[in-house]
Amino acid sequence: MIDLKKYPVHHLGIATAIQDFERLSVGKSVNIDRIQGVSTFFIKNELFDCYIEYFTISGRASNYQPGFNHVCYTLPNETELLTIAKIVKDCRFGIQLTKLEMSGSKECNRVVFFFLTGIGIVEFNIND
Repeated sequence: MIDLKKYPVHHLGIATAIQDFERLSVGKSVNIDRIQGVSTFFIKNELFDCYIEYFTISGRASNYQPGFNHVCYTLPNETELLTIAKIVKDCRFGIQLTKLEMSGSKECNRVVFFFLTGIGIVEFNIND
């Protein structure tokens, strides 16, 4: 089993219809993530002590529904990610959705997405 509680939450991802994103992003620093085909912006949330990421329902996210989409956890290094990936595969705990790649957002570093059974979409941000 994977103990996600031991990793700090980096951000909560919120899928947003393009017209809502345009309204919400006024005055914000918008990132164009060409790899994922989405636009994003981040707001630091003091209550949750993490970022809230708003992203457009477009590109890789074109079939998503508006609202909460994923939790992103920060991992200390790629070795930790490989350990998690092995557990997911060996225990049939879900599937890896993307390869490890540079994020199009300055708030993240290298990221990878998984679908974890009983949890949903989880993103890991490698903080090395």
